[in-house]
Amino acid sequence: MSAREETWERLRSAGLVDGEAPAPEKTDSPWYVRAMLGVAGWIGALFLLGFVGAGLAFVFRDDGAALIAGLLCCAAALAVLWLNEFHWAARGSSVRAIAYGLTLGLIQVDGQLLFGASSGLWHGRPHGLEMGHWIGPMLADAALVWTVLCLLRRYAISPRSRIGLASIIATTIIATASIQAPGVNAALLVIILGFANANRPLFGLGVIALLVYLSHFYYLLDITLLMKSGVLAGTGCALLAARYAMSVLFPRVRKEQDNA
Repeated sequence: MSAREETWERLRSAGLVDGEAPAPEKTDSPWYVRAMLGVAGWIGALFLLGFVGAGLAFVFRDDGAALIAGLLCCAAALAVLWLNEFHWAARGSSVRAIAYGLTLGLIQVDGQLLFGASSGLWHGRPHGLEMGHWIGPMLADAALVWTVLCLLRRYAISPRSRIGLASIIATTIIATASIQAPGVNAALLVIILGFANANRPLFGLGVIALLVYLSHFYYLLDITLLMKSGVLAGTGCALLAARYAMSVLFPRVRKEQDNA
């Protein structure tokens, strides 16, 4: 029994309708109307591509600009798709497929910034690489902060509340601290989206990317092993201090977790 027939049976059982279900009406447009719409769509798409190509011509001529534009587009589209995954449930499989592709693209672009800089794989102009190392992570940081704001709005948490302010301040600090470590901010964006949507594959992908980026960035540091050990110890102390501060600022949340 189809969904339409099942709905009709439920309505008839409730005494709202009588008789058999009416035959579905044929609503398909004539073939020539569909053909005209298809041709009009192709013409509109060609004009759109032409205008976008003319307006972004500088992006195609500069390697650094192309990388930055790709990073921004991937991060923004990634956040929009994953944040609206459940709003577009009817097309969930298509939305998730595109979102996973954008996730891998974002990780690849950030990996190109980090691994390409260390292995000399870049064949473009040097100023593009230098510009990408600064502007690219800044745009990813902006996408990260915007995602946190959207999640606060999703759970009806005011940005001016204690939890809202703490979330925004913590995100801003992390984004600022990781601006010279390409990939870290993008991996954190993937982790947050995976955790918010209860998506374990996405969350795991973000964790793996974060570990790879941090490990590679750690070995790229031009400092002694003693200083690297100090950086690791300081990072651990900072994480412990942040955990203690959260337990003090949000005792009710901790109490609910302990009772659960």
